[in-house]
Amino acid sequence: MKRKLLFALLPLTLLAQDATQKKEEPKKEETKKEESQPPAPAVEKALSGFIDIGYRWTSDVGGDRATYRSIVNTFEGVRLPAMQLDWVSEKSKVADEAHLQASNWGDPFNGARFNVGRRGIYEFNARYSNLFYYNYLPSFANPNLASGVYTPEVAYDTSVRNYDYELRLLPGHRISPYVGVLRNSSAGTGIMPLVLDNNEYPIRNNIRWSQDNIFGGARFEWSRWHATLEQGATRFRDDQYMYSTQSSTGNRTTPYLGQTLTLTNGQQAYGIRGDGLYSKVLLTANPTNWLDLYGQFLYSNPETTANYSRNATGTLYAGDPFFAFYTRNQDMLYGNAGQPHTSGYTGGEIRLGGNVRVRQTWSTDRYHTSSFANLTSLYSTSSTSQTVTSTEPDRMVVNNSYSLTEGLWDVSKWFTVRGGFRYDYGDTTVRSGLTSITQPFEQGELKRYVGLFGVTVRAWSKLLFSGDMERADAKKVYYLTSLADYTRLRTQVRYQVRNDLTIGGSFNFLYNKNAFSGLAYDARQTSIYAQWLPRGSKYLSVLADYTRSTIMSDINFLVPSSLQPAESLYKDNANTGTLLLDLKAKGEHSPHLTAGGSFVTTSGSRPSRYYQPIGRLTVPVTKHVQFFGEWRWYGFSQTFYLYEGFRNHQILTGLRLVM
Repeated sequence: MKRKLLFALLPLTLLAQDATQKKEEPKKEETKKEESQPPAPAVEKALSGFIDIGYRWTSDVGGDRATYRSIVNTFEGVRLPAMQLDWVSEKSKVADEAHLQASNWGDPFNGARFNVGRRGIYEFNARYSNLFYYNYLPSFANPNLASGVYTPEVAYDTSVRNYDYELRLLPGHRISPYVGVLRNSSAGTGIMPLVLDNNEYPIRNNIRWSQDNIFGGARFEWSRWHATLEQGATRFRDDQYMYSTQSSTGNRTTPYLGQTLTLTNGQQAYGIRGDGLYSKVLLTANPTNWLDLYGQFLYSNPETTANYSRNATGTLYAGDPFFAFYTRNQDMLYGNAGQPHTSGYTGGEIRLGGNVRVRQTWSTDRYHTSSFANLTSLYSTSSTSQTVTSTEPDRMVVNNSYSLTEGLWDVSKWFTVRGGFRYDYGDTTVRSGLTSITQPFEQGELKRYVGLFGVTVRAWSKLLFSGDMERADAKKVYYLTSLADYTRLRTQVRYQVRNDLTIGGSFNFLYNKNAFSGLAYDARQTSIYAQWLPRGSKYLSVLADYTRSTIMSDINFLVPSSLQPAESLYKDNANTGTLLLDLKAKGEHSPHLTAGGSFVTTSGSRPSRYYQPIGRLTVPVTKHVQFFGEWRWYGFSQTFYLYEGFRNHQILTGLRLVM
């Protein structure tokens, strides 16, 4: 019918075109002149992106505000939830493009990223992140909790900042030099215990530390090999000052040898300085079509110095060598340490006939720490004073290595089998523990044999399954809690049920047992997920996932105060889930709704409940302005620690300005 209608209208179309040509005949020459003019160039849109500006309202925190700040820690105020600006220009001689991204400014965790460059000339990348870290859980490190004291021994209220700058020259060329600076720093306040003989006194603490890394090098890119040479320098600074503001009886609630221990005034400070150089070499090569080689080498030799001082007054007790009460203690310590550190790995892959590949890898990590410390201690009473000076040389030697041989056989296009063997070995020399009979040092040795097996299945172009298993037999390990005789299993599966529906899951299992100590450790995790994108729909999607995990550990230990054997038994069963619905109405300027939430429930040694539902609505107002509103609810509770629960509503509204 459509074809018949087309043929019927064709004569009328031709007649209309002929009439139009005759009518415009006098302007024929003018039309030719206009056609000879080149079309006007399209206006280049150099700047694009968006900026979100909003304001957050929060309800009063129901429950414990310190726990709320330790987990959520967001408050009312103006926010910059997100920003992305992209600038592209082919006319500029300085840069081809620049990109700026920022997120969550005004919240406890925020960051920004900036990239600018010109193709083949340079690339500059900068990253920044800031974390306001607050941790003040009343039940954490609090031996006086049973007495109704809700002040922990350890607490933090700090800001952690990270900076990352890198400039790369001649990207895409065979030789590409680069330089960069990394900086990580933290500053703030908190609570830490001043530890004296037979008691601990939680007092205020000022924290400040930083670590800088300045590096430069070059990347070499050839057809058959690639290499990176880098030289860098590190600098570490750590300063801490602790002080008391009032008299304290510390954690001991009962008299000691007939007297109540009391700290009336206490200060403690230390400063650590560490500097060093390092060299790094990376190399990959493909000498032939059937052989790949790779390796890395890193050497560093940092040196560290430390200064420590402590001044405490009150009713205090000195153990070895005095075993007496005193009223004042002064400590002064100076120490230094050096640590030559060498690490590296090398390996290769050989591709044999019959779709068989063999990989061989060897890795080592070796460092030797030598240190020296000189401590002078003064113990005073109203009538006497005694001074003790001690010198403490120390060393720690650690050598860890492994050798891995692995074979892979592509049985068919849809089935691959892997198998291998890893030998972990090493030795260490460390300071002996208090109960050791090998004073002043003791040695440890690592010998562990690990068998590896894995498969990958790709069936019907819709099913993907992979599984890996490790089975270890340890003859010697360093610590009672080290991985010894363990079994580890990891599997993943993904199935494309239909073009619009994907489901998948994973299973992870680890069981570790140390035959020498009776220690047992068991951890397993099962996850499933589904993603539904209705066929032909660009406006609806559903994402759901659920994870079930369990952790169990049974560790025997000696109580420090009495050296009596005891058992530490811990168990945790957790359920975690997320459900998100994304719905958008048809049309360019249509509302967009996202709704759902997440939850975590645990049982066992510390039962907990955490819920976080969310709803977000975006409504376009004009072509360049969108309104958004977001609601969140936070709910947290614990069966054994009801005082640490909280609940809170939050609403964020604002405008998105689209460039």
